[in-house]
Amino acid sequence: PMYSAHGVKRAAGAMLVVSNEKVLDKGLYSRLWCTWEVFCAVREKVLILVHPLTGSEAHLFGTGGKMKFQPELGRCGNPALAVTEDENRIRDAIGDDAGWDTIRREVLEVSEYTSEFGRIDVDAGARIGPKGIKLLLEAIATDNITVEQLCISCNRIGDAGVEALAEALQRNNTLRIAELDLYDNNIGDSGAQALAAALQRNRTIAELWLHGNNIGDLGAQALATMLQDNGTITWLELSENKIGDLGAKALAEALQRNRTLEDLYFKENRIGDLGAQALRDVQAVKNQVVGVRFGLHL
Repeated sequence: PMYSAHGVKRAAGAMLVVSNEKVLDKGLYSRLWCTWEVFCAVREKVLILVHPLTGSEAHLFGTGGKMKFQPELGRCGNPALAVTEDENRIRDAIGDDAGWDTIRREVLEVSEYTSEFGRIDVDAGARIGPKGIKLLLEAIATDNITVEQLCISCNRIGDAGVEALAEALQRNNTLRIAELDLYDNNIGDSGAQALAAALQRNRTIAELWLHGNNIGDLGAQALATMLQDNGTITWLELSENKIGDLGAKALAEALQRNRTLEDLYFKENRIGDLGAQALRDVQAVKNQVVGVRFGLHL
């Protein structure tokens, strides 16, 4: 068992936890083998995802909930039989390396960001790349998972990962995402262009977070073209990118047509006085309309 996590990391870069209905009354991690697998994944910094459809507290920890979660009492197989050599090895390894209090805390932390139904939140420490996001999207499509919130912030999916996500948004009906967070993912102009094309006709995403990337004028112009037709996005975060006056002016022109965007965050870009003034001018015009509120954050 010592090498199982290494194999997982080489093969996929992630471990998907799917609960077994037959052990719901005892809790998924009441089995010692499951505790060992999570322990190995944490030690190897392998991304752990809990299946959104079976990610409830009862599925993960049994009907007693988190307060009664005691992984050190778990067994491998039939608890009526004597403790096996493998069980003793696992107990010794976890106890000597981290201790049961540590593994309990780590398992609880894993459940905190993955157990909410309809939301997938990839741990910022996972640093998944294009291959990782593709595997995640394949799992969502294969299992027909409905996703309403997708947070992949502080990873490294890059343009190739965003292009895969953009394709999935157009062909996967279960991706009814209302909030998409792609903060700090090394996304450039080509990634922004692919995402903008996918959002041209998207009718679910209301909040889009793209701050902390490498998007320049070309990417901003593509997003501006998208905003002329998109009637869903109300919040757009573009701070900490590389957008200059050309991109700012394109966004300002698009906002003259757009009627749904309520907040645009544009701090720490590369705009000068001309770009900033173009955005302020459109803000002034929009806020003169009765019933319209447009927040510009420069």
